[in-house]
Amino acid sequence: MKNFLFYLFTLCLSLPSFGQSKDYYLLDGTIDQSPVRMILSRMTDDDNAKSFQGYYSYNSQDIPIFLYQEEMKGNALKLIHGGDENSQEIFNGTFQNGIYKGTWLKGKKNLKFEFKESSSKNSTEIVHLINKKIVPLNLPSGTQIQGSYSYDWYLPKDLEFQKELLKMIDPSYADFESYTNKSLAVFEYEYKDEIQDNLKNFSEEELKTFSPMSWNYTYYEYFQPLLDNDHYLIMNHSGYQYTGGAHGISYQNHFTYDKRKKKWLKLFDVLDMDKIGEITEILDKSIRKKYNLPKAIGLSQSENSIFINDHIHISDDFTLSKNGITFHYGLYDMTPYAYGYFDHFISYEDLKPYLQKGFSY
Repeated sequence: MKNFLFYLFTLCLSLPSFGQSKDYYLLDGTIDQSPVRMILSRMTDDDNAKSFQGYYSYNSQDIPIFLYQEEMKGNALKLIHGGDENSQEIFNGTFQNGIYKGTWLKGKKNLKFEFKESSSKNSTEIVHLINKKIVPLNLPSGTQIQGSYSYDWYLPKDLEFQKELLKMIDPSYADFESYTNKSLAVFEYEYKDEIQDNLKNFSEEELKTFSPMSWNYTYYEYFQPLLDNDHYLIMNHSGYQYTGGAHGISYQNHFTYDKRKKKWLKLFDVLDMDKIGEITEILDKSIRKKYNLPKAIGLSQSENSIFINDHIHISDDFTLSKNGITFHYGLYDMTPYAYGYFDHFISYEDLKPYLQKGFSY
């Protein structure tokens, strides 16, 4: 009987969770007098604790700004953007019955904010989907390690719309349950196989003194909306992998859906990619101006440069806003790991000669 109960418990850990819940909020309101939209999603960490993260954007700009929850005690909710004292923004307030209100702080600025659940008819219905696999292993030394893989996804509820999005990541995607169950089964097999290979390099005596904590592999995958307005839905797919070493590796990709054209946009829908040389020159000029870099040398060659790459390239990972395009770059792509992701904004005005005919935000 105990074995049967343990089997049921283990099975539950790997079953997906479906359904619309109050883990997801689309909020409209103001900071002082400025109209703002905020998206909040509850994400689950490796201790199964849930906390909000999300984005807010001024309606005049539509540039998503990342937020993470620092603490929530009772109805008190504190959300933060950034880590530097000069750039850090803090939403400090209460969140109850779909109403979030309090004080927004940045430097010496201290403004009132209030948000309520959006009544927009053009917003996208979102469903929260979760699946997870935990693989515990006992080493010959008696030490227990484990590998874990978690999917924590907020996706469009419409299944056909969902498939269009996910097939841009994996053409084999049919539905969340079958896709993630297959992926988690592969993870379990490969994790066990790799640990067995690792063990071959150690004797029993060596294992007694070796601390294999770096064999506790961890994988996360998140999917969530960044922006959802009358014209666009912007989704972010991100993940984290730790498979030993000094630190893990993170990644992200963005996907923009044009609700008027009813299509997921590629960069060539926005820019004339036959003019890639000219567009790259615009990026190079803009980045040198922003970071005060001379023209005659590589981006990394200037004293105190933050760059590890000498040349900027056009990233096909992009997001649109009311005034321009933000190009997104991965870790180690343009800057060192410690700088995190690198983003660079270019205005439509600067790109005007290279915008596709008929394109308008």
